[in-house]
Amino acid sequence: MFLPLQFFLQQFYPKLLVRAPLFYAWPLSIRFDLQHAELSTSQEAYFDEVVARASQLFGAAFAPHDPVLVVYQQVRYKRYRIRPGNYLLKQFQLTKALIHFQNIPSPYPRIPAPGKWVRASFETSTAQIPLMALLKAISNQDFGRSPALHGRLFFLNQRTGLVFHMYDDRGLDILGPTPSSLRPLYTEHAALLLEYDRARIDALFT
Repeated sequence: MFLPLQFFLQQFYPKLLVRAPLFYAWPLSIRFDLQHAELSTSQEAYFDEVVARASQLFGAAFAPHDPVLVVYQQVRYKRYRIRPGNYLLKQFQLTKALIHFQNIPSPYPRIPAPGKWVRASFETSTAQIPLMALLKAISNQDFGRSPALHGRLFFLNQRTGLVFHMYDDRGLDILGPTPSSLRPLYTEHAALLLEYDRARIDALFT
């Protein structure tokens, strides 16, 4: 019997290796810019804008009652590991029996690194996700701010096949199984496309 993640990948993304950066791992993907050009990381308004943009894009990719597979990956090294008190798991308040833990090969086999990787995955729905808290924690990860969420967090829409990954305060990637699945995001949120990759993204829809 397939695990939910294996089934999802077989259905929507055969041969996809779940790792950051997703934008370069799959041809049908969009990269969005979460930074406001006129705000500095020394301002609280900067982080408010990051979270607001990420929340807006998440809402465009997930309907309120969509079934969601949450996948969290982190290197297991010294103090970095997925513990029961991990910020992500505490936010969902799940029992251990509802979470699938597994040791996985390094997502970056060409980059020597100490430690092993661990993956935690579980099923939920959009309405059950403490979204603002998680987006804020991701945006804080590189600034010594609290709360902070290290590791890689992916949201997989089991209805549409869309995959959402906010990599840090700078931006996020959304994957789609077909161009039509991504087109509404592309057309309705064109102002947030990352300029550096805009030509590549435009080419998917022209």
